[in-house]
Amino acid sequence: HMPCVDTLLSIVEEDLFLFSYAGQCDFERLECLCVELAVLNAVLAVSSHARGRACQKERLIRVLVRVLFSRTLVLTDLTAEALSHLAVPDCEENTKSASLPENETCCVCLEGNLHQVSHDLCSELSIWRCRVCHRGLHKTCAESWLAQKRSCPYCRALQLPDREVKDLLGSEKLLSLLELDYVAEKVPLCFRISLLVVHLAAWKEDISALQALQERGFLQQLVEATEAAASNSDWPSGSNSFPLVWKLSISIEQLARRGFATHLLAALRPILQFVCGKQCHENQRNWCIRAVQACIANTDEHVEEMVSDLLEVAAGDDFDGNLLLTELRQDIFKEAAQIVH
Repeated sequence: HMPCVDTLLSIVEEDLFLFSYAGQCDFERLECLCVELAVLNAVLAVSSHARGRACQKERLIRVLVRVLFSRTLVLTDLTAEALSHLAVPDCEENTKSASLPENETCCVCLEGNLHQVSHDLCSELSIWRCRVCHRGLHKTCAESWLAQKRSCPYCRALQLPDREVKDLLGSEKLLSLLELDYVAEKVPLCFRISLLVVHLAAWKEDISALQALQERGFLQQLVEATEAAASNSDWPSGSNSFPLVWKLSISIEQLARRGFATHLLAALRPILQFVCGKQCHENQRNWCIRAVQACIANTDEHVEEMVSDLLEVAAGDDFDGNLLLTELRQDIFKEAAQIVH
């Protein structure tokens, strides 16, 4: 119930603020509050509207960032988990090659033909597009809307964290956190923080941060985690941490678009297995398809053949499988060639 969510969120936010900025911090109490916050984020994840309310509280995000670097293992772990629920990519900047329906109008200003603008060579970066429903907005209209509402005006999918939140969580600061002994020895925690680094570094086009993750072996971990997620297994084994294929696909797409696609090809099989499964919802499928498209567009032509073969195996050879195979081939290959390398 939304009023209850708002009340609980306000209590947690106020308590976290008071305890984290107090002269003598009660870390036991703060730890309990972080547990409450982690539970709260799990509840908020059920409703994108409720999650949007959580992310509109800038002070809460600032406190989470402060707690993240508290040098207390449990606090760091719980806070990284809480922030991971908020780390959903924002609206995508389109280029002239991205297709939009004819006569598409910006629903914020109710003016202009977005289809025409998207094909105008002089304004190739003036259109923003939701990565979930793929509807478009003028770039300036999107920035104004998301600064206030923080969700797509069409499908209400979250477009978070916002610009100021991303500036609070710098990729360099997070990379330095990975070097600390009490963090480095906890693989699930390192992995969770690394996912945040990917999102922030991709947003700022900080390729050096992504290369640093590659040198740490994160890309191989990402492939292994995707394989475990597709089989509903925990990763690392025995950690009781269960990653989600569609959420990992977000990071895979971001990395593939920035020159790391060849290192992630082994993740395509589990992604396609998940896409062909009955538990995959439409929005989750969209994220996965985008990851596959990014890998195809940023590698050689043999990868497209490999994806086609993997699809046939994953979809099955019965009637329903053939229908699904036809649908997925159309969805994956119709736009893969248009993705900008």
